[in-house]
Amino acid sequence: MNFNLDTIKNLVSDEIYNMYSMQLDTLKVKGQQNIMSDIKYIDSYISKVSIENNIETIESILKVTRYDYIVNKKNKVIRGNKYKKMTYIYILTFTKNLSQNNNKCPNCGTELDINSSGVCTYCNSTIINNETNWIMTKKQMIKQF
Repeated sequence: MNFNLDTIKNLVSDEIYNMYSMQLDTLKVKGQQNIMSDIKYIDSYISKVSIENNIETIESILKVTRYDYIVNKKNKVIRGNKYKKMTYIYILTFTKNLSQNNNKCPNCGTELDINSSGVCTYCNSTIINNETNWIMTKKQMIKQF
């Protein structure tokens, strides 16, 4: 909501980070803001666990409720409803790299040469050093009501 992705940078994959960054850039250009409030955890459970090619993957189902709407510069709701709390069910996928050395860019596959701002010098992707941490690599909404 505050257009600051720094707090999630080390918690999500490069793909998700870049997707959220583009979404926020689009909102900024349009003079809009996504408002999410009164977020409440309802339920979650692990639905799948696997290890393949030294990558451990956990899929979980998450159910939350929240107000979720978009406002323009004049604070007028242009999408969603600020008075109707919605329920969302997601499949969240988290991965952890079990190998110790990974010197390739996850976006372009070239040998990693990262500049001081954490960007691959070949493809300009933001690189997050998450080799030993769990990160969210996929978020899929399966139901909204």
